[in-house]
Amino acid sequence: MKKILSFMLMLALFISLIPPARAAQGDLTLFALDPQDNSRWEKAAIDLAGDGDTLYILMGDKVYTWQPGGEMQVLIDGILTSRNYYEADIEERSGQPVFSSLFVEDGKITVLDTMVGSVFTVESIDGGKAVCSEPVMLEMDARIEEEDETYLNFQFERSMLAGNTLFVIGYDWESGSGDQELFVWDITTGERKETSLEGVQAMCEYKDGKLLCVTCDPQNMYDSETQSYRPWTLAIYDPAADTLEEVTQVGEVRYYDARNIVYSEENDTFYLAVSNKIYRMVGLENFELAAYHPASSMWAEGKAVAAVGNQVAVFDEYGVYVRTPDPAQLPTATLSIYNYYDTPEHMQAVAALGDIPVFFSDNTYFNSAQEMGQALSSGENQLDILSVQLDWIDFNRLMEKGYCYDLSGSEALTSYVKELYPFIQDAVTQDGKLMALPYTVYGSDWHYNKKAFEELNLPVPTTYAELIALMNEWAKEENSENWEEYTLLPDEGEYKPQVFYDFFEDYEQYMLSKGETLSLDTDTFRSVMGALETMDTENVEVMVDWSEVGDDEVPEEVEELWNKEALVANYYSIGLYNQGDMVPLPLRIDENSEHFIPMHLSVLFVNPKSKNIDAAVKYLEELAKAYRKNTQNLMELSPNYNEPVLNEYYEDNLENMENAVARMEKEIEEAEPIDKPALQENLDSYKEMVEEYKVTGRYRIGEDMIELYRDCMQYAVLARPSVMNNGEDDSFFTLRQRYLDEQITLEQFITEGSSKLRLIQLENQ
Repeated sequence: MKKILSFMLMLALFISLIPPARAAQGDLTLFALDPQDNSRWEKAAIDLAGDGDTLYILMGDKVYTWQPGGEMQVLIDGILTSRNYYEADIEERSGQPVFSSLFVEDGKITVLDTMVGSVFTVESIDGGKAVCSEPVMLEMDARIEEEDETYLNFQFERSMLAGNTLFVIGYDWESGSGDQELFVWDITTGERKETSLEGVQAMCEYKDGKLLCVTCDPQNMYDSETQSYRPWTLAIYDPAADTLEEVTQVGEVRYYDARNIVYSEENDTFYLAVSNKIYRMVGLENFELAAYHPASSMWAEGKAVAAVGNQVAVFDEYGVYVRTPDPAQLPTATLSIYNYYDTPEHMQAVAALGDIPVFFSDNTYFNSAQEMGQALSSGENQLDILSVQLDWIDFNRLMEKGYCYDLSGSEALTSYVKELYPFIQDAVTQDGKLMALPYTVYGSDWHYNKKAFEELNLPVPTTYAELIALMNEWAKEENSENWEEYTLLPDEGEYKPQVFYDFFEDYEQYMLSKGETLSLDTDTFRSVMGALETMDTENVEVMVDWSEVGDDEVPEEVEELWNKEALVANYYSIGLYNQGDMVPLPLRIDENSEHFIPMHLSVLFVNPKSKNIDAAVKYLEELAKAYRKNTQNLMELSPNYNEPVLNEYYEDNLENMENAVARMEKEIEEAEPIDKPALQENLDSYKEMVEEYKVTGRYRIGEDMIELYRDCMQYAVLARPSVMNNGEDDSFFTLRQRYLDEQITLEQFITEGSSKLRLIQLENQ
């Protein structure tokens, strides 16, 4: 009990330090988990249930209750949930009730166990411990009985209970079609019930024993002519008569977002919670925006939304949020962000902003800098902050046209950016002014199996021509004795197109990085393409006609391929992780060029026409502070942070491994003599893995990882938008395919390609 009280006091103190993004009086955050805590998923809310003016929260290994104006109380403690289930030993969880989803009516708690597919009730609570009824097993084909445990090949998406009838929207992977379906069970018997309902996206209790449903035809919801989603239907379902009555059609929210719904009979109000927003309909009329909240990804096996009095609660992996959904109390100042998502850093920035709601604009898409610029200049989209990836959008053009607010006045942002790699700084500055906040960078490169190359005494290629020569040599019959152990590339299919497309992309990025006019009529392009025309690796290629392969089948030759080590691999990511035997291959275009790695940079910038400039800049400042706490992200962006990072799970993992060794040793002692050799072989192999982990597992980011990454980053250049792939008719893709299909010669390909490039570059000017 003392531990619980201490926890509650600490939690209350922590919550008081984080001001919620308020929309109306009475709004608050009940739980605020540390966004940088990698174990927060284990601690986060699992399900909600509203019962009059009481909110029930299933979270961690507890069930909490809360009432408006009151404090949270621990109702049930020390339970197994679908979140901590596998942390417990098999013996501990055998036969124990698992809390996955709560349904509460007049104080009676009914629980859905999604681990075995059963329903039970909490009969009483003794000293914080739940005394539960015998579970009723739901009739389903997806239950798989094994010697020690029961497994479900079933996915619960959304669940609701109406009287003694359980409605579940989910997927039966064992015997179903693979599509989302509606399942109905009688929880007193577990019997599966039939229903005529189809295309149900969400359900909730209504009144008079009826239900509200979001229905649609998922296969026919997108209108290709208008390039928009069709409205979905809000309808009333009568389970007794098995009939559906349409109420209205809603187009403001896309059908796949209309998942979390709840109805308050007390207020006669229907609520729909989506990313960052809550909508309402009083008396099932006038669909309108009613509140903002921080949650962007709301998922629950039961319900991610609940009505409590005149308030609505939602949750995500970062916290539980209570809002008063009243359009009259909507804030006048908001921040809308384009093309970003709810990262831990975003959640920290939102908390620091206080009263200003921040939401993502998910109904806008820009194909080019020109489209984005036109929208910003016209003011048709009320976007405050925009995120772009610089190999997709020509950010130079946006800066030149004045579509980016000057952030140079922010010391927090300028000092942060000054620490980053020079090519990153150059990408976001214009005439000495800071125009954007870089937040992620990633790159990929050819890799080679260093251990295999040394073992087989193979020459390490340094150019594309040398790589092609190596591949041709490997495919000769005299090397067939090595084919059983190694594969040339890790993928099935023809190798020539893979090398061709990778070279094509590298060639374009190399020319763009040098500021040269892009043309195919160059000595460099001709020399590599000439080498490519000699490529002959048919002997070692794995070819599969996938049209003859079943959905769940893996061809035997593909399984054999996966069991081999590859000599080289195209476009493996570089990063701060253990590369193993596959290490970056510093491949050059040709002998006259230098090695380079195009790096894909994402940045955030402020719309200079935003009505909330100060708040937008403040958001970016808080975001930069949060990214400073993300050690790996900061190390990838900046060359100044090189201290190894300890693996916080090292001791726990090692303890689990050593316990596993002890169990295996005991199993060998008790095994029959005939089984002992095989078990001992497994144990010896596992012990080798444990010893290796003792050396490699202590650091999440070790010195060797940092050194290798820094070595790669000396070749980094900014990846720029493709010129060859920006035509609406994708003419370059067609041209390349014609060449690969031998419909045109190399000279024809070079001539036609160069002509297309001249036209594209003239249009861009």
